[in-house]
Amino acid sequence: MSGEKTEKPTQKKLDDARKKGQVSVSKDAQILFKLLMFYMFFFWLSQDYAARFSELLDLIVTAGFKQPWTFSESIFSMFFDVFVAITVPLIAVCAIAATLITWAQIGFLVSPEALTPSFKKFDAVSNIKNMFSKKSLVQLLLSIVKVLILSVVGYLVFKDNMGDMIYSYRAGLTQFFDVLVHVLKAIIFVSLIIFMVIAAIDWSVEYMHHIKNLRMSHQDIADERKQSMGNPQLKQRMKREHRSILNSSLTRVAGAKAVVANPTHISVALDYEPGKHDLPYILAMGTDDEALRIREFAKKNGIPIIVNVKLARMLYQDCEEDEYIQKEHLELAAQVFRAVMEMASDQDKGVSR
Repeated sequence: MSGEKTEKPTQKKLDDARKKGQVSVSKDAQILFKLLMFYMFFFWLSQDYAARFSELLDLIVTAGFKQPWTFSESIFSMFFDVFVAITVPLIAVCAIAATLITWAQIGFLVSPEALTPSFKKFDAVSNIKNMFSKKSLVQLLLSIVKVLILSVVGYLVFKDNMGDMIYSYRAGLTQFFDVLVHVLKAIIFVSLIIFMVIAAIDWSVEYMHHIKNLRMSHQDIADERKQSMGNPQLKQRMKREHRSILNSSLTRVAGAKAVVANPTHISVALDYEPGKHDLPYILAMGTDDEALRIREFAKKNGIPIIVNVKLARMLYQDCEEDEYIQKEHLELAAQVFRAVMEMASDQDKGVSR
């Protein structure tokens, strides 16, 4: 049936949806990219952070309690420095990563319609339905699966390195943090590989879901084509009216005494007959294709075509059809009709010979 939405969305449908902020975005792809940026960030700066943590713990463990106020101030100051040194760059990295991966998926997009407040967003019934929709339940299930997978990965990596961690702790805090950094790198690296697979699947599912939501019926496609290209019946009627007007203009050209040409882009049909018109009178004018038709009609009917670029442009810019030319055009128009008279005189002489 024509009402069933079985057809893929057209490019116009996709573009209109994009303007409304309806785009396909994979959240797992964002997590993957953030994790990748975090891994690179952690890989480059892990030794420095490990040294800072080691120094902080050394201060806590080895410092005496004879001056507790000074001791507390030292610990707090160092802890604050370490906290700022880690969190500020990490937040910046995550923000940059989120921006880059969103841009990579949908490009630069600002949708005023998506930013406009809507009462539908505060509809409690609709929100509850969305919470328990099939898509939401599937996403919840996938989130649980992802947490379980990452938990198993973390457990296995820690289990394999537990002996080294215990031994390094006995050897000293510096060695312990070196092993801990190695373990964290291993966990992040394995998580990256897992999320590559998850992100690829999630992106495909989100894209297919997006396309499915934008499916169109045959009638939708036909209506869109009419809107984009215009109603075919209306276009045919406009063409007929245009041809009628054009034929009427060409019929008027038959009464012209001369056609002033640009020579290719503008044609103006002029009539001048003392006693009938006090000034040259514009019967028809046109540009490009219409100008060509006027010249062709003039040739077939023996109407002189005079090339006068300046006059043709001035008449087209300053005058309309069914008007007399203006006073500033008289001198150039006189040259045109003088040339017409000379052409007629030459033809008469040729006939007499």
